[in-house]
Amino acid sequence: MKRLVSGIMLTLLLTSALALAFNVPVGAATTQLEVIAPAGPITVPRQFSVDINVTDVTDLFLWQIKLYYNPTLLRWINATLPPGHVFYGKPMTIGGPNNETDPDGTFILLAVALQGDVARFNGDGILCRIYFEAQAVGTSALDFSKPYGDDTFMLNYDLLTITADVADSSITTQGADTRAPTAISMSIDKRSLVIGENVTISGTINVTVPDGTPVYIEYYGHDAWSPLATVYTEDSNYTYNWAPTDEGDFKIRSKWDGDGINYKPATSEEVASAVSARAPDIAVTNATLSKTVVGQGYSMNITVIVYNQGELTETFNVTVYCNETAITLPNEENYTTVTLASGESTTITFTWNTTGFAYGNYNISANAEPVPGETDTTDNTLADGWVLVTIPGDVNGDFKCEGKDIAIIAKAYGSLIGQPAYVPNADINDDGKIDGKDIAVAAKYYGTHYP
Repeated sequence: MKRLVSGIMLTLLLTSALALAFNVPVGAATTQLEVIAPAGPITVPRQFSVDINVTDVTDLFLWQIKLYYNPTLLRWINATLPPGHVFYGKPMTIGGPNNETDPDGTFILLAVALQGDVARFNGDGILCRIYFEAQAVGTSALDFSKPYGDDTFMLNYDLLTITADVADSSITTQGADTRAPTAISMSIDKRSLVIGENVTISGTINVTVPDGTPVYIEYYGHDAWSPLATVYTEDSNYTYNWAPTDEGDFKIRSKWDGDGINYKPATSEEVASAVSARAPDIAVTNATLSKTVVGQGYSMNITVIVYNQGELTETFNVTVYCNETAITLPNEENYTTVTLASGESTTITFTWNTTGFAYGNYNISANAEPVPGETDTTDNTLADGWVLVTIPGDVNGDFKCEGKDIAIIAKAYGSLIGQPAYVPNADINDDGKIDGKDIAVAAKYYGTHYP
């Protein structure tokens, strides 16, 4: 198989090799690395999986396994990192999987390391899952390379070998299956849902099986089939509720292994593109200030545009902040509730009454509250700039009302919002026009300064 180890992984493995040459192994003697294989013989040509587990480990940063098997009896299919593996959800570097042969036999080589100083793994867990197909009758050893610490090892963050006992295993295969064929059905109750929303998967085995018979549900996403859940029958029926955590389209199928005596295993039909777990995505795309200087006790407008970038209708709250304080609206609420269909946007105007706000600069921002399941929240908040709260009539923002301010108002006198001569800061009462009322305010406070 073509080697897939990246340059990054090669560097890490070389570093690990140097560390192994000079370090003293660390860790508790109770730490164990073990092969967990299915019990009982596997009938040719059935596929099956083997788990590589670790127990009682501390500060696990990197692991590598080299596992030997008999290629005459077993055909290697793949090695995967199943959901919930020891490094699940963390940044990783992966080397392999490789399927190669050396003088000791045919082996699978796979290594996984965390990236950077992130939380390491402690406790019990699964490292990886390896898939085989039985292709001839016999017993195949499933043995780690020896000695532990050379090609099979675990390292902590200091690149010291974690001391561990290793437990090998084996698998026995048997001849042609004479059991009766069976069938397993499967259906789902939703075809489109939001991340975190439940979809119910259910079905029936077409023969009578004991309650508690395991059914294996798998999903196909990101170019590979992966185990989703193991559920257990009641009256030959099974049910599972799944809440997808990743965005994308999936296929679902279910399997059962037969009873080992009378009935053969069965796999359901695939439900193609069954779950569209698209993440909701709300964004604030624009926020505009009606002015940048406002007299204390007077009002100004902040105009906000919000957009539903997701695929479902969403209802959410929009709030405007001055520094860390939410602006209180005329209805005494500090938010506006918006409902938008997919692809829709709307414009909301917030009026900020500056009564009670001290003189000074205020950072204005608009926020759309994240909706359930939303993961991209970087565009939910948009900062619009600074507003100066100052003396009424101070339109140039120098904390004094004087002739310069009167001159600015006089020059814009008679203009309306949208006209070239209109100066927003000179519209003291924010009524969309500059007239005698604005001059009156400046005249009333003429000569006032702060401090």
